[in-house]
Amino acid sequence: MTGVSRREYLGIVAASGAAGLAGCGFLPFGGSESAGYWTFGGDLARTGSLTVPDGEGTPVPESGPSDGTKQWTYETRAAGYEPTGAAVGDGTAYVGSEAGVLTAIDLGSGDIEWEVRFDSGLGVAPAVADDTVYVPSGNTLYALATGDGSERWQVDTGDGKSFSPTVVDGRILYSVDYNLAALDTDDGTVLWSTDISANAAPAVRDGVVYVGSDRGVAAVSVADGTQQWTAFDGSTAEGVDVDADNVYFTEGAFVTALTRDDGSRQWRHELGDNIAVPPTVADGTVIVGLFGDRIVALSAADGSEKWRYDEAFGLEASVTVADGTVYAGDAGGTLHVVSLSDGSQQWTYEDNLRMHKPVVVGDTVVATGGTGRIFAFDRGSGTRQWVVQTYMRVESAPAVVDGTVYFGDNDRAVRAVDAADGSEQWVKSVDAAVKCPPTVRDGTVYVGDSEGMIHALNAANGKKQWSVDIEHRVLGSPAVVDGTVYAPSDAGHLVALDTGDGSEQWRYEPGDGILAAPAVVDGTVYVCDTDGNVAAVDAGDGSEQWTASIDEAYLEYTPAVGADHLYVPIDETVKAYDLESGDEAWESDELHILRTAPAITDEMVYVGDNDGTLYALEADDGDVEWSTEMGQRINVSSPLVTVDTVYVGTGDGELRALGTDDGEEQWSVSTQSGVETSPAIVDEKLYVGGFGLTAIK
Repeated sequence: MTGVSRREYLGIVAASGAAGLAGCGFLPFGGSESAGYWTFGGDLARTGSLTVPDGEGTPVPESGPSDGTKQWTYETRAAGYEPTGAAVGDGTAYVGSEAGVLTAIDLGSGDIEWEVRFDSGLGVAPAVADDTVYVPSGNTLYALATGDGSERWQVDTGDGKSFSPTVVDGRILYSVDYNLAALDTDDGTVLWSTDISANAAPAVRDGVVYVGSDRGVAAVSVADGTQQWTAFDGSTAEGVDVDADNVYFTEGAFVTALTRDDGSRQWRHELGDNIAVPPTVADGTVIVGLFGDRIVALSAADGSEKWRYDEAFGLEASVTVADGTVYAGDAGGTLHVVSLSDGSQQWTYEDNLRMHKPVVVGDTVVATGGTGRIFAFDRGSGTRQWVVQTYMRVESAPAVVDGTVYFGDNDRAVRAVDAADGSEQWVKSVDAAVKCPPTVRDGTVYVGDSEGMIHALNAANGKKQWSVDIEHRVLGSPAVVDGTVYAPSDAGHLVALDTGDGSEQWRYEPGDGILAAPAVVDGTVYVCDTDGNVAAVDAGDGSEQWTASIDEAYLEYTPAVGADHLYVPIDETVKAYDLESGDEAWESDELHILRTAPAITDEMVYVGDNDGTLYALEADDGDVEWSTEMGQRINVSSPLVTVDTVYVGTGDGELRALGTDDGEEQWSVSTQSGVETSPAIVDEKLYVGGFGLTAIK
């Protein structure tokens, strides 16, 4: 390190929040914009303690946002965040995503009409009826206006299995506290409830609900929920469908037909392999998908096999049948279109990952893919009409230098946006997803990707200066000092590269994966690995200075270097090691499951746990000074510390500010784009990544 001591580090360094990705050991970024330098953890000691020097070099505490007002959000709309199936009504397709966003798309043009963001991800398709779209999210069912997405009502549905709602006769059939229930479409009031825990969406015909559960199949009145009959009590009915005569359900490798009148068995057919998705019945044919690569058609009359289609790679959902044609999406990302009469292939479309249940409206097929894309195809020819991209998660904590914010995303890109207004400056595609925070130094952005490449990019325009393969994923931020890039690899390598051309100078192999960013202070590199080893390595030649081994410990979070100690989060405790000898100085009391890296000052160590508690530990002995329960997990965003405030993100997407003295909450704000990284602060503005990048003043 160029002429800066450990103790000076704690006074002059800027820190920003920590931990970009749960489980990947990310610490906060920080740095002075005017210095043209930004590194993970705020400094090469990875302290997470934010100060900046004034014009004469005197340490001046950096302050953060005063009240948590959101300034702007840069949305990373890109392939990769998985959508739900679609619901279609009046020329609009409604699609949710795991990012917690419901998107309304014009069916003709593919234009986005409106979007609504929820606190929890959307895992099942919504339902639309009349002028309302019904959206399950977490333990809540929402009713939104189809015109603009405004909320009409919401109701707590409690715990239970989640499946797409079914709307019929002014009732919404859904799960409330694990049981099938009917809710009023006007206000969400529960009209009736059963003791049946449905395994999948029920089938409805002529005022009767047919539902499969772990207790077989039941027929229930739509009007009042009274049970008309049950069949196969003790069997697990995994999915049902119904036609004019029978109810069809699947169980393991069996398809069974029951009469609608009383549930008596008509026939039962064994297919040999287990059935992957609920049945679909149309035009006298029952269609099921098997685990593996087969779609099978059976006669609805007697269960005899009509045909098999062997090109599908595992169905993701039940098929759609329209006008004599079967539409099926598979786990390999292919949409298959085959004839209902004989199973002959009509056309296919290949994406990269999972294709969900398609919806057919008029001459258009709408399908959603696991890569985050929503497609519309011409029904007859298979010609793609349009494609819309959903959101991409940002797990790379941001770096801020000279008015620009730099970060990576899961769409294999490094991005630069204006710090003032969030406008895009450049995007550079790389070889794989970028999960580690970049380091910016002397006009160059250094970043690793999940296929083991280290990239050096021009900070002004994103142009690649060099790339080097160090083997296996890079999940921890590189450290850059004195013309050397120190890069970790989850294969267990710490590699030193020349900043000029990326040539390798030396390689240290402690034994197992290095997931966290290395810390570099006074010519020593400190690293942890997943085999429980903590090591101090000479920055010049990679020779080992000391190691400490912790039995059965999986060390995945970046340690922080203080004036005298190295602070390491280990499962449910924090340990402090002497910097010179590697001897253990102290171990804190048992906290809980730690899921963040620590942030430190001269006096305190701040760390969050999976139960949602933020702890302030005394730096000299590990005693708990104070603790504050957040009510939500702290498992992604590590703390960021200024002179009087600790900033931390929680699992509900909130960014919270607490007093350093007592842990009292000063303010909190919902990012509405999630908190997936540690924060960073420059000029009293805080930046945090989620399903995009958000700036908070």
